[in-house]
Amino acid sequence: MNTTIKTAGSILALSILAACGGGDGASSSSGGNGGGGGGTPPAKYTKQQLEWASHESVYAALGVTQIPGFIADLAIDFVGYAAAEDITTDTATCDGASPGKLVATLTDTNGDHKIGNGDKVVFDFDNCHLEDEDLLLDGVVTVTFSGVSGDVLDEATSSAVTMTLPLTGFKLDGSETLDGTVVIAYKHDSKGTASDNDDTYSYKTTVAQLDIARSDGGKSYATRIENYLSDYVYDYATDLNTFSAISYGTSGTDPLLGSFDYDVTMTTPLVYWEHSDTGEPDAGAFKTVTAAETFTTTFVPNDGKGQVKIESTSGVSSTMDFSAFDDL
Repeated sequence: MNTTIKTAGSILALSILAACGGGDGASSSSGGNGGGGGGTPPAKYTKQQLEWASHESVYAALGVTQIPGFIADLAIDFVGYAAAEDITTDTATCDGASPGKLVATLTDTNGDHKIGNGDKVVFDFDNCHLEDEDLLLDGVVTVTFSGVSGDVLDEATSSAVTMTLPLTGFKLDGSETLDGTVVIAYKHDSKGTASDNDDTYSYKTTVAQLDIARSDGGKSYATRIENYLSDYVYDYATDLNTFSAISYGTSGTDPLLGSFDYDVTMTTPLVYWEHSDTGEPDAGAFKTVTAAETFTTTFVPNDGKGQVKIESTSGVSSTMDFSAFDDL
């Protein structure tokens, strides 16, 4: 089985779900939602905290879509591979010096070599390093298909399918553990032409609750994401992903922010190239609302070098190149 899979993911989000280190933890401010009790107003973010909260608002928004989306696409691809090879299970060695392995097992309920309602693909990632996606995955995920319309494996025709992915103790990059159920509604719109260059692929992702446990510097931290929704379309002709909706609430603890609790909403459609070397957005803006302040994160093209502008109602603001934002 080939672990190099065509996906609708991006460099921007595939390597990050929630935390990227949380800064050095030197700040003593609780930031975000906090209140000290007894009527004490919640603290506003410092510039460093604001930049980090902005970064996390965006990367969590994308990671919840892209990482499960990668696994969902892998499931569709494996069904096609299994049909072509007339198999139901296969084992692959992953990538790198310590690659790990991946075992995939298909349950084809009616044996028709197509994706049907109730069919399942079970992936057993054993410290599987996927070099192209910069991911280390460990755990078992069962992808269950439902709401099937058309032949999902036939690229020449339109189709749709819903994929449900329960994550239980699923480990990401050796430091994060994910628990929650992700539902992805996939739709392929074929124009019926000889070429698939005018086709579009849409992905709607919903999560009622996703819990993320992680460790940093010998300490444990937790993040909860609730009522998550994202909806985007990939246009084959333009190679662009365009989001029409992203929203979620999140709370937890972080080395730099302390306790946090905020809501995130995309306010301007996020657009980025699917096969960009940097994953740099072409456009888009997010609004993050805490108990103490509201701040916006805006991606602005600037003579071919994207910038990120962060502005808070507290009066604190920051502008940086996308590469600096990405490296926070």
